[in-house]
Amino acid sequence: MAQQRTFLTRIGYHWMCVAPATILSDDLLKDENNTPLPSLRTEASSDGLCYLQLVRVASSGDLYIARVAASPDDLCSHALTVFFTEAQLRSALPWDCRVQGKSSERILKLLHAHAAEMQPALQTCERAQEEPLFQEEEPFVPLGHVTVSQACLSSHFGTPGHDVSQDTRKHSVSKDVRLVHVQQSLLLAVLHTLTSQMRCVTEKAQKDLLQARCTLVAQVRQWQKQTRQRVVNPVPFFDTQAQHLSWHLSLVVPSRFLL
Repeated sequence: MAQQRTFLTRIGYHWMCVAPATILSDDLLKDENNTPLPSLRTEASSDGLCYLQLVRVASSGDLYIARVAASPDDLCSHALTVFFTEAQLRSALPWDCRVQGKSSERILKLLHAHAAEMQPALQTCERAQEEPLFQEEEPFVPLGHVTVSQACLSSHFGTPGHDVSQDTRKHSVSKDVRLVHVQQSLLLAVLHTLTSQMRCVTEKAQKDLLQARCTLVAQVRQWQKQTRQRVVNPVPFFDTQAQHLSWHLSLVVPSRFLL
């Protein structure tokens, strides 16, 4: 029978873990000047493996913030901060005597075997509960992107040390509900950034434009909470000037909101 334990209940905070490099995005990043940068997988993995430590958890219970690097030594000095889902961390194991000293090929086999054991069992009744409230798709219009700092984005995903596993053990939380939590947090980050920009501008036309954009995002938040549609796509990039990871939050809205 498949085990159904969360990463927090299995391992918890700050333990060094090893995982397959495939849990990291292989998409090429770009800096603020649109200059191509190596992918996250290239930067933070070696021999098919990456090393990570969980430092924060989202209030939804299915989005974790962790430090990741290409080696145990780099995890202490050259780590990157990355978001992971519960499914991505299913294959992670503590970096202990079970894996230390083994070849990368042997470690990968152990990780994949562990992931298979942790794979949640499919239950028809749960799948039925995860159906969205509205099946009909609306036409979307791209609204561009908002650049958000890592600190701003992290502030909208729970607080350090908050163990949501206590909540998820008491209440069955579907993937659909977790998606709502994640999307709502991303929309809050967009709204927070636009509001901060509005406070800094002095030109009335630009302030009115930002105010209208804030109103639109607030409306989309209410709509998204009901329809559970994916409207924000987070794309990471490395800010070479500030020397930290930032995010482009690309937003789409139903076309009827712009009529």
